[in-house]
Amino acid sequence: PIVGLARTYALEAGQREGSTLSRLEAAAQEGVVSREGAETLSEAFRFLFRLRLRRQLEARREEDGEGNQLRLESL
Repeated sequence: PIVGLARTYALEAGQREGSTLSRLEAAAQEGVVSREGAETLSEAFRFLFRLRLRRQLEARREEDGEGNQLRLESL
């Protein structure tokens, strides 16, 4: 959902930024989303990205093939 919001905000701001974080920054600079809102979404995105990466690394060690999935109970 954060990626989709960032894309929508970037389109509304007329920006063609490539990454989710740069899209959120551009949207805040253009006033499409508040600075606080962009920072909150960026922090959430980074947190979830780290969780996903950690799970992928664990899966690689375990070789269970579920590296791109996060189970709610694991959070």
